[in-house]
Amino acid sequence: MPNAAPLAGSRPRISVFFRDLTNVAVDPTTLNFRVTNPEKTEVVYVYGVGTEVVRDSAGHYHVDLPVTLPQGWGNGNYQCRFEAFDAHGDALAAAEVVLEVNTRYPTRWS
Repeated sequence: MPNAAPLAGSRPRISVFFRDLTNVAVDPTTLNFRVTNPEKTEVVYVYGVGTEVVRDSAGHYHVDLPVTLPQGWGNGNYQCRFEAFDAHGDALAAAEVVLEVNTRYPTRWS
């Protein structure tokens, strides 16, 4: 997960790692990445359906999330959640992060 507040217009990488009780990396049968932007619009990306959710290696996945803000907003929050499911549709794990996105305002001296 990112360590600093990303700037509007950037693409912070959001990563997740899944492992079993013996600490061995495992891949879920279904993996969703759910994101709600500052305007409260929700989008769900599904691994294997599009290119947004990327598998790096066993159990390791990431999304490079393009973040934007409506004009005039100083900052806003993106609520992000990875959701992993097994072959039966049962939830295995979830990981959440809230990104506070900032904009750069030009400094104006008068």
